[in-house]
Amino acid sequence: MGEPEWFRSLVAGADPDLEATITAITTYGRPEIAAAEVSDALDRLADSVDAADTDALIAALFGAGRLRGDRMGYQHPDNNLLDRVLARGLGIPMSLTVVAVLVGRRHGLELGVAPLPGHILATTGTGVLYDVFAGGERLDVDGARVRLETMFGPALPWRDEAVEPADTMTITRRWVANLTNASATTGDRSSLLRALRLESCLTPADPSRRMLVARLLEQTGAFDEAASELEALATDGLIDDPDDAAELVRRGAALRARLN
Repeated sequence: MGEPEWFRSLVAGADPDLEATITAITTYGRPEIAAAEVSDALDRLADSVDAADTDALIAALFGAGRLRGDRMGYQHPDNNLLDRVLARGLGIPMSLTVVAVLVGRRHGLELGVAPLPGHILATTGTGVLYDVFAGGERLDVDGARVRLETMFGPALPWRDEAVEPADTMTITRRWVANLTNASATTGDRSSLLRALRLESCLTPADPSRRMLVARLLEQTGAFDEAASELEALATDGLIDDPDDAAELVRRGAALRARLN
């Protein structure tokens, strides 16, 4: 599994496209699925629904159970892979909301992702929100506040800006964090490795994710890849202490010695 170069180039831009970015996450490290297949699946879903307005769109996608919240397997990594969400008709609040946004675009309807703490709603940006994980229930801002209080009590403070549409990078960071958490929870090492590599693209100045990648590669017996990761980290200027950088090089050499 190489570096996620397509994803890296996307998130390095000023205003990445949401569909392209989420598709890059979906297809990275999964040669069995191509970006065009994800787009085609979204096209087919859009063609199968009548949507004169956002109410009709949400009802068509979620009201009849065509797409549902995965309450039994919430932490499964598939809920963070767009092709699997579309194929299974199951997802988590973030992935289901993004599907609504992308299908809505195909009908000329503007929806966004409202990034509440601990939950995600679809939003028109004009005070109308939908809880797609709960069958597409329509809410106003007060209803969204009550929904959050019901779910989490006073532990999560309310912020009015949380019901405004998030930008692509905010959505992307939360999506990748969800994938990382789900992969770690289920023990899916391949999925976790993909997620950590994606996270390292989002935090290029933070070496911690790349250290985790090296550790995971070592644990799976990919000693040569783990060594390369450590050696690159030692030489790319992110490690301030020369002794620490030298130690990474030594660890890389020790890993390569295990190949003999």
